[in-house]
Amino acid sequence: MTQHLSHWELQQNSQNIWHSINCMNGRAEVIKHMGCWMLEIKFDTGKVHISSHNTRDAAMREAEMRACWEMEVA
Repeated sequence: MTQHLSHWELQQNSQNIWHSINCMNGRAEVIKHMGCWMLEIKFDTGKVHISSHNTRDAAMREAEMRACWEMEVA
């Protein structure tokens, strides 16, 4: 099982749009588009990152490298 720092929710009434719920410096979405997964991060600074990935997991890993994530440490 893959562990992520980021946490995601499937958008209601959608089978292919995932929203980050713990991104600290913007908003991240992973969306299934015709054979690939698109990562879109809209940073609070106004910058935007868009990239294409073969798998949803790869898109979420890229998001973890590009954004800051809120975590609880036990």
